[in-house]
Amino acid sequence: MIPYDLMEEVAHMMITLISGEPHYTREWVEGQNWDAEISDVKQDMREAVDAERFDLLPKLQARLAGLRGRKPVPGHYEKRDTGITVGEYLHRLDCVGQREYLKTRDIRAEKAPNRGVHLVIDGVDYGVIRLESETSPLA
Repeated sequence: MIPYDLMEEVAHMMITLISGEPHYTREWVEGQNWDAEISDVKQDMREAVDAERFDLLPKLQARLAGLRGRKPVPGHYEKRDTGITVGEYLHRLDCVGQREYLKTRDIRAEKAPNRGVHLVIDGVDYGVIRLESETSPLA
């Protein structure tokens, strides 16, 4: 067994030092439909009829047809590049944030001979990492 705190420290070190992949955030982008605009045009048409301004109807009907022809855009998430690497992002987090971030990664570790840890992060095998300290919990 590898102590959790040690595993967390080794994974943090490896991600911070080696990861050059860009860090992305997911941001919600509101969808769009044209229901409000369609409703406004319909109201303009009613007002034009009430005012007997029939000359305005062809233009309003064309606008209504154009709005009805547009497809709604559903709300969705977009990835945004933060301009920093995953390692830099992780290093900037406080201890609680680092722990939460590490929970989102697929991290596997096994105790290896001679005070080492065999580490796999997100499918990338980093091999055995030697812990040089004589007081290492893996000694």
